[in-house]
Amino acid sequence: YLGQPQKQYNFAGRGEKGGGVMSVGGIIPERDATTGIYQNVSYGRIIQNVAPGLIGANSTDAINGSQLYVIYEAINKDLERLKNLTGSSFVLKTNNGQGNPIKLGDTVRVVDGANTKVSTITSNKKGDEYTYSINVDGLPMAFKDTNGAPLVKVGDTFYKASDIGSDGKLSSDAQEAIPTAVTLLDKDGNPTVQKLEGIKSSISDVTDPNNTSLTFTEKLELAAKDENRKNAAVNVSDLNEVAKAAANAKTTADKGFNVKTSATDDGVVDNKGISKSGDIIKPGESLTFIAGHDIAITQEKGTITIAANTQAIVNDSQLPTVYTITDDNGQIVKVYKVGNKFYYDVAGAKPVGTDVSKIMVSVQGADGDMNKAAKLGNVADGRIERGSKEAVNGGQLFGLQEYLGVTLINNDNHVDNSTTTVNQLNPVEIKEYSFINEKNEKVTVRVPLDEQNKPYLKTYNVNNNGEYITNNIYSAIRNINEQGTKYFHVNAGQDIPEAQITNSDDSSASAIFSTAIGYQSNVGSGASHSLAVGTQNEIGKDAANAVAIGSSATVIQDSDNAIAIGKDGTVAGNNTISVGTGHIVAGDNSGAIGDPTTINAKSSYSVGNNNSIGDEAVIDEIEKAIKERKELKRPDPLPALEANPTDEQLKDYQAKLAKYQTELADYLKKKEALAAKIKDLSAQVTTENVMAMGNEIKVGAKANNAVAVGTKVTIDAEASDAVAMGTSAHVKASNGVAIGNSAVAEAKNGVAIGNNAKAVTENSIALGANAEAKQTLEQLQSAVPWGNLANVRGYGKEVIGEVSVGRTTEDGKQEVRRITNVAAGSAPTDAVNVSQLYGLGSDMSKQLGRLNQRVGKLARDLEGVGATSAAMASLPQAYIPGKSLVAVSVGSHKSAQAVAIGVSRISDNGKIILKLNAGHNTVGDTSVGAGVGFQF
Repeated sequence: YLGQPQKQYNFAGRGEKGGGVMSVGGIIPERDATTGIYQNVSYGRIIQNVAPGLIGANSTDAINGSQLYVIYEAINKDLERLKNLTGSSFVLKTNNGQGNPIKLGDTVRVVDGANTKVSTITSNKKGDEYTYSINVDGLPMAFKDTNGAPLVKVGDTFYKASDIGSDGKLSSDAQEAIPTAVTLLDKDGNPTVQKLEGIKSSISDVTDPNNTSLTFTEKLELAAKDENRKNAAVNVSDLNEVAKAAANAKTTADKGFNVKTSATDDGVVDNKGISKSGDIIKPGESLTFIAGHDIAITQEKGTITIAANTQAIVNDSQLPTVYTITDDNGQIVKVYKVGNKFYYDVAGAKPVGTDVSKIMVSVQGADGDMNKAAKLGNVADGRIERGSKEAVNGGQLFGLQEYLGVTLINNDNHVDNSTTTVNQLNPVEIKEYSFINEKNEKVTVRVPLDEQNKPYLKTYNVNNNGEYITNNIYSAIRNINEQGTKYFHVNAGQDIPEAQITNSDDSSASAIFSTAIGYQSNVGSGASHSLAVGTQNEIGKDAANAVAIGSSATVIQDSDNAIAIGKDGTVAGNNTISVGTGHIVAGDNSGAIGDPTTINAKSSYSVGNNNSIGDEAVIDEIEKAIKERKELKRPDPLPALEANPTDEQLKDYQAKLAKYQTELADYLKKKEALAAKIKDLSAQVTTENVMAMGNEIKVGAKANNAVAVGTKVTIDAEASDAVAMGTSAHVKASNGVAIGNSAVAEAKNGVAIGNNAKAVTENSIALGANAEAKQTLEQLQSAVPWGNLANVRGYGKEVIGEVSVGRTTEDGKQEVRRITNVAAGSAPTDAVNVSQLYGLGSDMSKQLGRLNQRVGKLARDLEGVGATSAAMASLPQAYIPGKSLVAVSVGSHKSAQAVAIGVSRISDNGKIILKLNAGHNTVGDTSVGAGVGFQF
């Protein structure tokens, strides 16, 4: 045994770093049993309990067996892996799929192949990774850049071949290159012109199933169109065939072409000096065509047209119709067409100008005068149909005259070519009528006019107050049938005809299946199936299935199924209705019946006069917008343009019309903007489900589900679920009820029923005329009830309000009511009636009688007790030791008397005293008593 706990011993020799040796064994001589010779034999000892030593590069600690065992296991595992590895191999395959197993220790050699070169093997710094490259070498062609340098593709990128080192790696300064061509290389890899043999012809084997005998030229043409051949290389044989074809084409071209002239019938040809075989025109020579008299030659690219100059022939002829123009003096003069232009002379020296619309075709008389009308006879019946430009004759006009039932008076003296038409009613004169259209353009039409020069056939469009003037009675009748008459228009979905001019007082039905009847009544676009009847009624755009009847009744835009009946009523919202005068209903599913009422709520109705439901601020804004909209003044329309106006009058009228159109557009824009504002305001609804019946009722914002009936009834804002009935009834908080004239429910859940009744406290009830429930909740909860509180219910925090049937006046006078017909209460907090109180009094009387009896008896008993006590107290006792005493006594107290008897004795030593008493009184009660005492 060596050492002590926590002690360190050094067995290594001198000093702590001594170099000595410590041995735990030794050498002893031992005799060999066979030879009998002694030999030195080493022996050792086991060192046990060796702590694990530190394993490190500089550690000198001894290690124990467990540490060595861990190393042993690790070495065994590595040896096992090495044993498995020495017996394994991997397969090296080529691209043909064949391969050989390669074992550990085998050598794999990579050598140069055809057009490939293997680089030197290099290693990284650690020596655990080796690299070599296989480079393509010796190919006859390569990509090159713009400078002709050959390129090599590494991955997806091209580099110059000179940037690749002998190890197959890119040099550090290698730059990406762009291939621009393919070049042939010499044996050293340099771009050089080389002879390339073995190129197959891409032309000779071209075939065509529709042509089995193709020429080389045809094959070449087919190859050029073939996607697989057109970019293919050609060989010398192909070029030779091209050269042959070119030589044949040149030989043919050198022969030139032959030109001959001849004539048929009465044609004339002058070909003197030309051989009978014709004139040979060789390549490079010119063939000139010269236009003779009245011949026109037109040469375009690849085309020469020779034709007779018919216009020149016409210009030289005297024909019944000629081209004419009105000159600056108002005279009709003849003009001549030379080429595609018109001139005042045949030679084309004086051009007419570029405006060919002024050129007319006129009939000239036999003397050539174009300024005197000439009859054109033998005119065939022209087609009378839309787009026809054929002339009609007098017979056709006569047939039209008979069909129309009018007589045309032929009058050759009308300088303006006007015609007077006579019918059975009024004289009708067809002449020019001028007006300014919506584009501020002067328009002149020839239409029937009355004696005041007003058009007979004026129709009114179904929408936009458009008017159309026509001289066609059929189109006028159609317009009346489809568009309606003035102040009466029904839109059945028909097309709207052109509007030449407009007016400001007609009705207008712009939407499909809509109807507008009356002065300035209007149904806007998109308001399908709507009806406006009366004066200045309006249904805004997209307000489908709406109705406006009366005077200035208005349905604001986008208000479907809305109804406004009466005067100055305005509705804005789906399924709204106004019946009466001056209503404003702004909110879906709401309505007003009576005289001026304003509603800004959903699903709310008012019956009566001067009522108001909803947010007053929003209602004010809506009223302002409606007032501003009604105050807008539509600009007055211009009177009709005077007949045959001067240029100055026309210019002035156009300026006034432009101003009118601007003002009208501004008026319509403002009107629509205000309508949109009203519609937007009507959507700002915070109140719903209100019913008001009476006059001068006011229901504030967010007073949802309220009911108001009477005159001057008021339900304040946010007083939801309130009920107010009676003149000047007023509810100020939610769930309040005020019924009766001037009844007021001021607090939440308050109920005031009766004339001038007031419920001031929450959850309280004021019942009866002038009744007031106005104690505060603190007062009600702080009241202390009479009686034993342990047996009392319904006080303190359990109190939530009061029910009052009277009041306390300002001078402190109590005004109370008797509550009659009260049922008998049963629960602890039920009210009780007088019969219950009477029953309680009868019971109490009986109980008090019994109590009196008991008290009387108790008094008598107390008198007897007093008399007995007096008698017993009067008993004498023994006072000599060893002696006994018998005594009798009497007593009296008030009306009672008593007698008492007693026995007493004193012990022989005089220290103990015994006493026994008995008494009887006149009340009939008997009393006894005993006692013992110790005297010291």
